[in-house]
Amino acid sequence: NAWESFEVNEVKSGNVLLVDDMVDSRWTFTVCGYKLIEKGSGKVYPFALSNTAGSGGDD
Repeated sequence: NAWESFEVNEVKSGNVLLVDDMVDSRWTFTVCGYKLIEKGSGKVYPFALSNTAGSGGDD
């Protein structure tokens, strides 16, 4: 569960580049972004190296 897996204790003000190697549903980005903003960060910009959503090999 992403809500319980990530905890943000202290954040400096300013924008954040949130990087993940692979994403599927992008739910982790949603949860982490919410928690960062809740603690006082600026805008959160998610960036993923690879998107695995819908990659069933049928392309």
